[in-house]
Amino acid sequence: MLNLSVISEESQAVAELCSELAQNRLSYFTANEDKAISEQLSCQTTDLVLVALDGYAYTEGLIHKIKQGSSVPIIALVTRNTIDNIDYNLPVDDFLISPYDVRELIFRAKRLLNKTCSTNGEVIRHGDLLIDHVKYEVTLSGRIVIL
Repeated sequence: MLNLSVISEESQAVAELCSELAQNRLSYFTANEDKAISEQLSCQTTDLVLVALDGYAYTEGLIHKIKQGSSVPIIALVTRNTIDNIDYNLPVDDFLISPYDVRELIFRAKRLLNKTCSTNGEVIRHGDLLIDHVKYEVTLSGRIVIL
């Protein structure tokens, strides 16, 4: 089962996506405050983070903060109106354009997780533990372990 963290201000499109996630028996946590997001990422097992890029003034900084503290993949949720304004250097792993299709999200999530768990032996994953031989990095529950 995928464990997702959804970071978004309340919107109809994200609410519908979360409803579909529940219907597909996917575990998710929603947050729209920095403190709640930090607590979720440090306390819970998160396989993937979904970040809505429309509406948050500090989204780019938040994405950088997540990437500094963990290797968890991030999918940006965007609208057609905002896609032209997105910085292409933003460290997200994929994009999903509204209207959101949960089947497409699941496909993209599995692709990202398989990519992270590389079959060439460079990344070893066991439950919440991830060992990346290329980056010389170990993460546990999405948080970098200092060795």
